[in-house]
Amino acid sequence: MDCPARLSHCVIVLLFLVLFPHLAHGVQIHSAPEGLYVHQMAHVFFAGAMIFLFVYLKKYPLGHDVAWRYISLSLFFFFLWNINALIVHTLEVYLPAGAIIEGTGFWDHRLAPPFTLNKWIYFVTKHDHIWCVPAIFFLFLGARSLYQATKKRLKNEKGEI
Repeated sequence: MDCPARLSHCVIVLLFLVLFPHLAHGVQIHSAPEGLYVHQMAHVFFAGAMIFLFVYLKKYPLGHDVAWRYISLSLFFFFLWNINALIVHTLEVYLPAGAIIEGTGFWDHRLAPPFTLNKWIYFVTKHDHIWCVPAIFFLFLGARSLYQATKKRLKNEKGEI
């Protein structure tokens, strides 16, 4: 697939997501309390896996090129995202009923007075895309760099310089 075709596909997907965000189904509801416990444990294991991989890649590097630096950054941001998720899920349990005024759309949600520290921390940490989007972006850059390096190496091995 050539570059203009890929670009047009990306534009179509982005337009679809912008025009029909309610079809994304990006929110998962957990039944209390077992669903939340399992979900929180998954965040702990995910965060632990990110620490393990980060330390392992520092101790036994698979390469020193830019791809592995991108992947290390991705691991760091995924770790931060999991810590953020643990905080926000815990605060959700302790927020009083009616602490968040929910509107018809995502942008219509707001904090109900009186404003407490817990409410503000919850509201700020609820925007977890601050950590997740860079994590996915750096993972993409790392995977793309690995692909390009492998493609170049295979071309050189075949003598197609």
